[in-house]
Amino acid sequence: MVYPHAYRTEHSETQTSNNAYGDYFLGSQSNQIKIQPQLLKILQTIDSMKEKLIENLGKAIKIKSIASDVHYRAEVKKMVTFMEDWLKELGMKYEVFNIGFYYVEGKKIRLPPVILATLGNDPNKKTLCAYGHLDVPHAEPSEWDTDPWNLTVKDGFLYGNGAGCGKGPLMCWLHALLVCNDQIFSFICGLGG
Repeated sequence: MVYPHAYRTEHSETQTSNNAYGDYFLGSQSNQIKIQPQLLKILQTIDSMKEKLIENLGKAIKIKSIASDVHYRAEVKKMVTFMEDWLKELGMKYEVFNIGFYYVEGKKIRLPPVILATLGNDPNKKTLCAYGHLDVPHAEPSEWDTDPWNLTVKDGFLYGNGAGCGKGPLMCWLHALLVCNDQIFSFICGLGG
């Protein structure tokens, strides 16, 4: 009997004449995946811009946009302006909506605004809709190993208040538009309460 495929396992050598299994095994051992040329170009562009992208996220992290605390209202407005500047730079049409009032620390104050923005208007293309938020929770310095208001790169990870939730994903969407700006993109972002 002829065994066309021989494979070493942890405990013994296994021989099989099953060609499908042999193909599967070889495929499962490969660490390389095929990347489409367009995706490869995008990934190379992102790699070439890595330092700038991290710097942009750092600028967003520095803004203490804590919407649930009246003492940070000016910072919340600063974050809205930061976002508007990005939308303008990307050539997006946008509108800022005031959506009412709420009570914080016994005071009636205006809810942070919601920003609706869009890029492109081709009905023959698919539309992607994304949601993000600009505010972050309180950051107790005693609970952080790094400064929560300064983006820190440590062991290949990014640390900062909002880096993983809120500002980080939001900046990823903006950077995706920066790199791939020929797609229709509808964008909704707002601040929670």
